[in-house]
Amino acid sequence: GTAGPQGATGPAGPQGASGSVAGLTTYTMTASTGAPPAGALVTVTASCTTGSAFSGGCATNDTMMTDFLSSSAISGTNAWSCTYGSSGNTTITATVNCH
Repeated sequence: GTAGPQGATGPAGPQGASGSVAGLTTYTMTASTGAPPAGALVTVTASCTTGSAFSGGCATNDTMMTDFLSSSAISGTNAWSCTYGSSGNTTITATVNCH
């Protein structure tokens, strides 16, 4: 035979339990700075005081645009390292985000 007509919509179900974000319990950000001599490569590392690193970044206060970023990467499981070449008289900052 043929299908019958659609039935009426049923009542709404009960409220579900509250969820949570798995794996992210705390979030902190730490920074470390260094001032390299002119013409040198310098590595600055920011480390997590607790937990593991999940991202990070590098910055410089070079207004003359003469510094160059050689590398920006996770270092081990709990730190972020930045390696810069510098013309001197600048501050390099590494930042790590931890959970």
